[in-house]
Amino acid sequence: LIWISNNALEQWLDMDSSGFLFLLIITLILFSINEMGNSAAQIVEKFAGFSITPLIIRLVQLCTIISIFIGLPASWDILIAGCAIGYSLGAFINWSQIPRKAYSHLSYSIESISRMVSYSWSFPLVSLCSYFLAWMDLWFIKYFLDFESVGVYAWAFNIYLLALTLFVPINAILAPKIIDYKTKNDEKSIKQYLYIASGILALFLSLMPLCLNVLILIGNYVYLGHYSSALYPMIILMSVVIFQFGMSLMSPVVFAYKKMVSRMAIIMLMMAVINAGGDLILIPLYGISGAAISTALAFAFGMGLQWLMVKKYIG
Repeated sequence: LIWISNNALEQWLDMDSSGFLFLLIITLILFSINEMGNSAAQIVEKFAGFSITPLIIRLVQLCTIISIFIGLPASWDILIAGCAIGYSLGAFINWSQIPRKAYSHLSYSIESISRMVSYSWSFPLVSLCSYFLAWMDLWFIKYFLDFESVGVYAWAFNIYLLALTLFVPINAILAPKIIDYKTKNDEKSIKQYLYIASGILALFLSLMPLCLNVLILIGNYVYLGHYSSALYPMIILMSVVIFQFGMSLMSPVVFAYKKMVSRMAIIMLMMAVINAGGDLILIPLYGISGAAISTALAFAFGMGLQWLMVKKYIG
């Protein structure tokens, strides 16, 4: 797909994309290796990488942006190279966790493969929508505004992504437990978890206005230089952290039920459409803050629909 869309990418990025395309392909391969290592490590009950690698990847990306701010050339090649380095480190950490003896028992089962496919056929759509949700704001900002606005928004977005890493261990810890409940048909324990999760989310939502006001006060007293226009998009994106947290609390339950997995793919697709539509309307009106608002609307909608879906199937 990348090679087929070569000319379109050159026009979109306003550059000779031959070197960029090579780096992008390498980065996508490294991304896949990292994700496979993530899953393989969890199979052998090694969960540290699941928690650590997202933080390392985002830190490398943030360091890349800071390096550009300090003096490196502001180019797509540098940005994608930073992503490639981050995924390389993530892949190394994930695969290095797996003990050698785990490879000696490798085998395959047609029945297991069929069951995996029946559960995961919609995952490519989920991954694709997640990719678009992560990057489309920057694409639309580039189309409507300029590269400087892209850089400012990317700075705010990376801080938001760093905040998200605080919730990454939730799935690693809770998913195996919820799946155990499901395989044992322990609906009572699942409903008890949902009750506790609802209380935790309600607490976080009640604290959100206070936290956002504190961030605004801090932002007004911290000198951000050329990135001062990133303050309000960053504040808006921080509200998205709560919606992401709510979705993280419910994801272990969703992925324990085959019917809900495919429904979740549809929800992710709807979120991507809302984000894209919001960018088209709001960026021309409100600049980079419009992109942040679009992201917030998409995730608020996604979290609400996800929780309603769980309520419908489980009660």
